[in-house]
Amino acid sequence: MGRRANKKAVLLRAGSQVMYRKGYNATGVQEIVDAAQIPKGSFYNYFASKEAFALEAMDGLFAWSLQSYRQFLSEAGIPPLLRIQRLFKDLSAKLVEEQHCSLGCFLGNLVQEMGDANEAVRTKAEHCFEQYRALLAGTLREAQAQGSLAATRDPEILADFIYNSWQGSMLRMKAAKSAVPLQVFQEVLAEVLLR
Repeated sequence: MGRRANKKAVLLRAGSQVMYRKGYNATGVQEIVDAAQIPKGSFYNYFASKEAFALEAMDGLFAWSLQSYRQFLSEAGIPPLLRIQRLFKDLSAKLVEEQHCSLGCFLGNLVQEMGDANEAVRTKAEHCFEQYRALLAGTLREAQAQGSLAATRDPEILADFIYNSWQGSMLRMKAAKSAVPLQVFQEVLAEVLLR
């Protein structure tokens, strides 16, 4: 990685963590460059605006998160429905143990804050959400093919329900500063998948 690309990666990594904690509107360019320990003027060598930075930060955090989804949902030797449960159990544990029920989903946070005012953020978040949902739907179709999910269940609708419920449980987790919404999600997910 060249020096320029490395500096941009440092800005994205450090700055996205600040934006994740504080939100888009409460994060200034100065805070982003301070977190990266890079002069403020350098920011505009890499990003045309704070919005351009946020969109690239969304891409970066989404790529990392999608890799985790793929890893769990393609794990060989584990039944498909159990893979889905294991994915959300792992994600829940990270939200509780590493984030102390405070941060939630970076994409979800941004779209809640800016979705009505910023079309680029809204459409990027929806595109990302759709890819998560598509991975879940594919795993549900695999479960149907193996006979562990009833043929009468619609994998697309079920994937929507699971992903929407997950986003809602993270919102409630943040509001309550409690793991209980995540625990409820996991309990109901098991019931929904096994019925």
